[in-house]
Amino acid sequence: MFIKERVYLDKIKSAIDKLQSIKYNDSKDTESKVVNATNDLIDVREDMKQQIQEFDLWAEEQSQLDPLLVTGLDEKKEEDK
Repeated sequence: MFIKERVYLDKIKSAIDKLQSIKYNDSKDTESKVVNATNDLIDVREDMKQQIQEFDLWAEEQSQLDPLLVTGLDEKKEEDK
């Protein structure tokens, strides 16, 4: 469980480490580390975005299969009795 989240944390930690280790007097070092850190963060963002889109699609399909489950209308009918 939480395998993806561990990968995200590792990539975010790596990006932070790269940014914190920048030697600002060396423009090539700065550019390289900023580009690498940016790429790490973009990878995390894109993967999370894909997972959210997949979940939204799944949720939409489920709501069409059983709208009462999503809306809770079935529970309200039971409560009214």
